[in-house]
Amino acid sequence: MLVSTAEKQFVNDAVKSSTRVDGRRLDEIRETKFHPLQTSGSVEVSIGMTRALAYVEVEHTLPHPDRPSEGIVNFQVEYSPSANQDRAFEFLMGSASEDPLLTREVERAIRDSRALDTEALCILASKLVWSLKVVITILDHCGNVSDVAQVAAIAALKHARRPDFTISGKEVTIHPVTHREAVPLPINFMPIMTTFALFDSGAVVVIDPSALEEAAMEGKVAVVMNEHKEICGIRKPGGVCIELELLVQMVKMAGARTLKLAKELTRSLKSGPTEMLHESSPTLPDPNLMFNSLGAQQAENCVVEIGAEMKSPGNARDEPPRAPTETLTDTDNHSNAPHPPPSADTVQRNDIEMAHEDESETANAGKGFKTSQDSKNLESSDSDDDDIDGDLMAALISRPRGGGGSGRRRPKQQPEMDDARRSLP
Repeated sequence: MLVSTAEKQFVNDAVKSSTRVDGRRLDEIRETKFHPLQTSGSVEVSIGMTRALAYVEVEHTLPHPDRPSEGIVNFQVEYSPSANQDRAFEFLMGSASEDPLLTREVERAIRDSRALDTEALCILASKLVWSLKVVITILDHCGNVSDVAQVAAIAALKHARRPDFTISGKEVTIHPVTHREAVPLPINFMPIMTTFALFDSGAVVVIDPSALEEAAMEGKVAVVMNEHKEICGIRKPGGVCIELELLVQMVKMAGARTLKLAKELTRSLKSGPTEMLHESSPTLPDPNLMFNSLGAQQAENCVVEIGAEMKSPGNARDEPPRAPTETLTDTDNHSNAPHPPPSADTVQRNDIEMAHEDESETANAGKGFKTSQDSKNLESSDSDDDDIDGDLMAALISRPRGGGGSGRRRPKQQPEMDDARRSLP
């Protein structure tokens, strides 16, 4: 992270006055959260806004010739393109996403401290051993990424399981996890790294530095301790000199933090898997994974429904569920325009044929009868049936008996017109 000279001076002045840019105290640590996932050996760890995802790959392979009775443990730390702006630019330029320096720090804290018993990973000496590959992906880089990577690696190893096996003579049988329960990895203790930043020529120490503090610090000290308050390693990559009393103070602070994180990690692993991403995280899930999970869920629901129908009593007489239909009503045409009288041919048809047959509507339109524009969308409802029945009864009463005629109703003459006709000579 590149910062200006004014920003470095601002950070140093704030630290000298026992305050920090993000509002924390000098000995205050950001909140640490563990999120074990459903897959064995996959854990997400976050310290403040810095997040890392670690997973363990377990397989059996041939041992190294120089160490025939020890398993193989490899580490790999890589950055996500969305970790920060600098990593995104390097990713666009085609640079490698791996960080060899950070990978070496994790190896020293776990493998070199003998936290993992590599001899217990041997199946048959000089023939077959377990090979572990721990991959740590930095999702968000907001400072103190070394602590997040190391804690995520040891958490993934604690969460990982290997298949069980049996040896009969010279034959080795590796049982799948569906037949036998998987076995935890042989971990002796949990080493946890705590990083300190040095300011003011080593006179001021800040624990858990942020990204801005890391860019402005004058030196760094990393202390690795386990839950038994044993020092597993101390690393100081250059920088200013420090006093012995200050180093002892840093060891005490690292021991207290290690005990707290070890208890939280053990409790999180016992509680079971949780969600991976934070609610406020801008990272979106893979749409292909979402599609596969939704398809599997729909298939499962379909099977459940079919089984429920097969087990229901008396299902031979039950009708299959009908799709919901939408009933449309034409309130404007029924309220304002009166229904025209149907013809004699239309009287012999039922109301369903009158609503759905296009040929009868074309014939009626050729004879000069008015039809509703929305009659194709109407369905048989109670109100429509009453109106059509009334029109049919009126047409039957007004139809002439001679067999011919158009079937139209003669208009009723008013009594005033009849008196006028009688008075004519």
